[in-house]
This record gives sequence, C-alpha cells and structure tokens, in this order.
Amino acid sequence: MPAKRTPRVTSDLDIAFFLQDSIRALVSEFGSAGVAVFLVILWEAKRAALSGGRRPTKQGTVTVSLRSIAELSGATGEQVNEVVDSAAAKGLLKRLGGRYKGDRFGVRFLKWDAWEPKDSSSARRKRQYRERKRDTDWGPMS
Repeated sequence: MPAKRTPRVTSDLDIAFFLQDSIRALVSEFGSAGVAVFLVILWEAKRAALSGGRRPTKQGTVTVSLRSIAELSGATGEQVNEVVDSAAAKGLLKRLGGRYKGDRFGVRFLKWDAWEPKDSSSARRKRQYRERKRDTDWGPMS
C-alpha cells in the first residue's frame, strides 16, 4: 500500500510580480539570488501563517534561520542579509528586532496583502448565500 501524501499547499503569485519596480531593482542589484532569497522568505512567512509545523504567526511576519534561507535560495548568508536590507530599503519588508540575532532574524512583509491571493469566487458565493437565505426567510421574491 503506498504511503499517504499530505497535499501540498500552493501560493499564487501575481503574474506582474517581476514587473514591480522594487522587484526589478532586486533583480538588477542581486540577479536571480535577490528574487530567490525574497521568495523563499515570503513562502516561509506563508507557511508560518498557515502554521506549517510551528506556531501560527501574525500574517506576513516570520522569523527564519539565515543558514536555512541561504541553503534554500542558493545564496550565501552575506547575500541573504544584503538582499533583506535592500528589500527593507525598497519598502518591501521590515526587519524585526534589528539586523539579526545569531542565525535567526525576523521580517514583516509590508505588502503582504498584495501577495496574499484573493478568493475570486468569494463574492459570488456570498451573493448566492444571500439569495438562498432571502428565499428561505421570506419566500421567493417576485
């Protein structure tokens, strides 16, 4: 019998993500390492918000390991710090608690809502719910 797999959680990313001036500036300054570091930290924040193996955090806020981010992004620890400092200067995130504490540092994404996918069908479902509720509470409207 095959082992059960936990479904993977996905994260939508705006198709215009790379067209943002701040992201283009990261690419210009650090090449692909800049975006890789940024996205790894962004997805770690998303995982933390969904409480993926740890305590749930405030949306868009995460504490991560410098070594782990470097390993996952293919960057050096020094590059990770430089990218985070640059992203902070560009208004993409804020470093929490100073530069770093040992191997760990915290960030808060300032544009979290822009990268948090919206449920495009929620308005439709809400409207259908109101219509069903109206029909059952008052009878069909004519």
